[in-house]
Amino acid sequence: MAPEVRRLEKSISNEGYSYPVDFWALGVMFIQMLWGEQMDFSHQMFSNDNEETYAPRNLAQTLELPRYISPAAHSYVMGLLENDPEKRLGSPNSPHGSIREHPFFKSGHPINWQEIDEGIFKAAHRAPTITFTESDRSSHPSLSVLQLDILDKDVSAKVEWLAAGKSTCTSVEEERFKSFDYISESTALEFI
Repeated sequence: MAPEVRRLEKSISNEGYSYPVDFWALGVMFIQMLWGEQMDFSHQMFSNDNEETYAPRNLAQTLELPRYISPAAHSYVMGLLENDPEKRLGSPNSPHGSIREHPFFKSGHPINWQEIDEGIFKAAHRAPTITFTESDRSSHPSLSVLQLDILDKDVSAKVEWLAAGKSTCTSVEEERFKSFDYISESTALEFI
């Protein structure tokens, strides 16, 4: 959670927050992509114990970033995880500059921002597409307009399992949800 949101949550500040919290979240997501795994951040990583003198720690300095990341990627993370939202990468007055001009996006495979702005950018990799047959569609009406990009075999197997009307929960999970009285009118397939 961005420092300004934590300050607001703890009633240390009533300034509110704006779009820089999204840049903070992008920084956290970017770190997870660099490390290749989801990270569990404890609140101690973000703040001092003394709430009266709340001075947030800089997450990027608290974390030990992997040595294998490039200096440009390191700079990008440090800019996105800047504690001061006014100085955070992406903010208009940021000393780090604009996101699009950051060296991280100039190295390796440069991004054509104009194509993105115009909505004509094509991904370098496109996952295979699965289309359901007429028999699938007739037996499962929710599949009538469904076409999925399959990222891996697990997703494909789960879709087939759901299409057959089976649950994807374990028996323990099924037991936990027995007491729930809410039943959604939509199916999980609508959200895949």
